[in-house]
Amino acid sequence: MKKRFAALILCVVLPLTISACSTSKPNALSTNSSGTMNTVANYQEKNELKIVNNHAIHKNYKDLTELEEKADIIIKGRFTGERNTNVIRGSHGEVDYTNSISTINVSESFTGDVAKDTQIRIYEPGYVSNNTYFNVEGYNLLNENGEYILFLRSSNNGIYSIVGMYQGKFDLKTPNKITNTKISQLNGVILNEYLGDNVEHYNSLKKQVVAKYNDY
Repeated sequence: MKKRFAALILCVVLPLTISACSTSKPNALSTNSSGTMNTVANYQEKNELKIVNNHAIHKNYKDLTELEEKADIIIKGRFTGERNTNVIRGSHGEVDYTNSISTINVSESFTGDVAKDTQIRIYEPGYVSNNTYFNVEGYNLLNENGEYILFLRSSNNGIYSIVGMYQGKFDLKTPNKITNTKISQLNGVILNEYLGDNVEHYNSLKKQVVAKYNDY
């Protein structure tokens, strides 16, 4: 990734289970894959996924203008269903960090040099392992039913990262305003667009994004 996440400082597992946090050390990106997995929304191996919310030091973008200024490209797109678990390893082979690499069909390109009707790959700060969904800052993985506005930053290896983690991904197919008083699941499907605590902030950003980009 162009920017590595800061040290993880707190983890919470839902339902009530505590998970230890790992600390990410700066190192070159490794794209070793631990295998292909499907979207969380289609994960049917178990009836329910545990959720591990990892917290990291990150910037909160106060409004749409700040998101737009930080993004190298802004697109509308859909998840293709192609996703790999991406394991980043240290110099001695130890696991430093794990995320996902997902493929997107671009249906509209608002800024940047990505053409319409092409495919790009993006890093997502979440992955599934052993019937548990691990994420950073309440991020939920893209699913094949969604239509997304994505604010993305480029990297040297051609894979894009999402600006501000959860702050740079908005599903136009879900209600404009969300509540996270209870995480909803159905047959292994996590129904919530956002899984974190900053619901008011997320709703504020989404309202601005939908107002500007939903009618393109």
